[in-house]
Amino acid sequence: MNWIKALSGLLGRTLLIWLTLDFFAGNYILSISGLAKNTGGGVKHDVYHHDLKPSFSGKAGWGYLEYEICTNEFGFRDKCEQDAQIKSKELDVAFLGDSFTQGVGIDWDKTYVGLASLSLNKMKVANLGVSSYAPSIYYSKLKYLLNEGFQINDLVVALDISDISDEARRYVLLEDGTVKDRKEPRTLDQIKKFNEWAFPFTYRLNRLYRDFKKQSAHKVKTVKEMHRMDNPQYAWTYNDYPAEEFYGFVSSREALDISRKHMTMLSNLAKANNIRLHLMVYPWPAQILYDNVDTLQSKFWKEFCNSNCYEFIDTFPDFFAEAKHVGKENFVESMYIPNDVHFNEEGNEFLFRSLKRNSKLFSK
Repeated sequence: MNWIKALSGLLGRTLLIWLTLDFFAGNYILSISGLAKNTGGGVKHDVYHHDLKPSFSGKAGWGYLEYEICTNEFGFRDKCEQDAQIKSKELDVAFLGDSFTQGVGIDWDKTYVGLASLSLNKMKVANLGVSSYAPSIYYSKLKYLLNEGFQINDLVVALDISDISDEARRYVLLEDGTVKDRKEPRTLDQIKKFNEWAFPFTYRLNRLYRDFKKQSAHKVKTVKEMHRMDNPQYAWTYNDYPAEEFYGFVSSREALDISRKHMTMLSNLAKANNIRLHLMVYPWPAQILYDNVDTLQSKFWKEFCNSNCYEFIDTFPDFFAEAKHVGKENFVESMYIPNDVHFNEEGNEFLFRSLKRNSKLFSK
C-alpha cells in the first residue's frame, strides 16, 4: 500500500501548491485568462442599497450568457454610443424595475426598455431598473433622484413576481428612506464570500462548471422539471405561504401588504411631483405553467391602481392567449432563457409589443 501513501502525498502537495498560487496570484491569472467575473458594473449605494456604476462600459455575465452593458453618467443602463445617451435630468419616461427591466443577458436594443426607447424616439427615455430591486428600493431610489433634481413626466414601474419574496426576506425600508439588508449574511454565504476572496481562480472555475452543468441539464429536463410548481419565490401567486414556509419573517400575504405599503408611498411621492404612474405586471414561467390569467398578481395590483396609478398595464392576457395557442411548455421554451426565469430576446419583444398595445404612453 506504499503507492497509495505516495499518491496521497503527491495529491496533497499538488493541492497545497495550487491553493497557494491561487491565494497570491489568482486574480492575476483570472485577468490574463479572460475568465474574470463580469460584474456588470454593480455597486453598493448608501441610500437605496445598490445600483449600476456611472459611465460603465463592458461585458456582463448572466449564467452562461455574456452581453454588453453600458451606463450613462447617472448610472442608468443606456445605449453604448455616448452621444446617444441620456444627459438631462428632465426625463419624459422612466422605467423602474428589477433584472427584467435592467435586461439581464440581453443587449440593450433587444431589451423591452430598449425597444420602447426606440419606439418613443422623440422622448427622453431612461432605464432606472437594476437587478434585485423591489418596491422598497423603487420608492427610495425615486425619492433620491427627485431630491437630486430629476424631473419625470411618466414613470413605468414594472412589478416583478419576485418583488414580494424580496420584500419578505431581503430588504428593510427605514424611516429615513434608506434601504438596508433585512438580516445578517448566513454562515454559508460568508464562507462563499471568503472562498471567493481567498481562492478567486478556483472559485471562478467552480462557478463556470456549475453554469455549464446547469445549462446542460436543460437539454435533458422538461420545462416543468426546470420550473417546479412549489417554489415560494414565485408560487405565492397561486399558493398561500405561512411565514415559516416563506423565508421565516412574514407570510406571503403579509409580504404582499408590505409591498403595497411601499408602492403607496411611491404613488404619493409621484402625485406630489406631478408624475404619472404606470404600473405593469408580467408572468414568470411558473405563472404560465401553473397559474391562470386571473392571477393574484394582476388582481391585487389592479385594485391598487384604482386609486394610486395613472394606468394599470396587465400583460398577462396577451401572454396567456399566446401560450394557449402554441402550448404552455412550447411557449415557455420560446420566450424565456433556458433554465432561467428571465425573458430571452423573443420574450422581451413580446413584452414590449404587449406594453405598446396596452399603454397610453404610445398613443401620445
